[in-house]
Amino acid sequence: MHVLYHQMAQVFPILGEIVGSITLGAGKLLSTGLQIALLNWVRMSEFTADRAGLLTCQDPEVAASALMKLAGVPQKILTE
Repeated sequence: MHVLYHQMAQVFPILGEIVGSITLGAGKLLSTGLQIALLNWVRMSEFTADRAGLLTCQDPEVAASALMKLAGVPQKILTE
C-alpha cells in the first residue's frame, strides 16, 4: 500500500489537470482535496520511516548521519 499511495500522489495531479480542463475547472476543484490528503499521507509516511530507522539503530547521531547521506550532503560537511 505504501508504494501505491506514493504513486497515486505523483500521478493524481496530472489526472486532476486533465479532468479539470475537460470539466472547465470543476474537476480540478474537486480533486484538490484528494491531492492534499495524499500529499499529507506521503509526508507523514516519510516521518514514520525516519522514526522507525531511529528506533532501529538507537543512536540519534548515526540516524542523522544516515539521513544526511541519503539527502546528498557533501562528505566535507558530514565530518564537521
